[in-house]
Amino acid sequence: MGLSMPKIATSQSIFKPSPNDAQVFKKQGDRSIPDDDSDTDTPPTKEFFVPYVQGDDTTIQAYPVARVDDQAGGGTQSASVSFMMPSDFTSLTAAYLVIVAQTGHNDWNILVSAAIAKEGDDYQADTNSDTFTPDLQTDNMEEVDISSILTTVTALDYVGIELENKRSDDQFYFLGLRVKYT
Repeated sequence: MGLSMPKIATSQSIFKPSPNDAQVFKKQGDRSIPDDDSDTDTPPTKEFFVPYVQGDDTTIQAYPVARVDDQAGGGTQSASVSFMMPSDFTSLTAAYLVIVAQTGHNDWNILVSAAIAKEGDDYQADTNSDTFTPDLQTDNMEEVDISSILTTVTALDYVGIELENKRSDDQFYFLGLRVKYT
């Protein structure tokens, strides 16, 4: 006569959520987390950060950065980043270069160029560029909005961005690109 083992419940049978289960969100400290019963039809904003992929590698504190030298400095005057726009992308909210200036100036001269293409397209199917003149403070983590050159980007586009320091007397450090979208 063999012994029969008792039937053991699996996590699938015990923890299977019912269709009536609701997820509850609460306010946590100073951060409000939207609940599922939102009264607005505005899609949530999503974001991602892409670290630089090309430049004169260095670090400031613990941050790996690309040092972007001035025109007279003799070093690398450019840095770049590449990424693919996510498949759930609908529209661009903002795109920020994340920069730390070695010395503050209110008239930086940064040329930013973008190349945008889908898989199977010419790699420079769509190109845009503009010069940005932000007021950057010494040693501050700063964001420079460059979304004006990315107005044609769509879901699953490959995007390449290059920035060049056109100042003749100072350098800055480029951490990467922060992208916000719906």
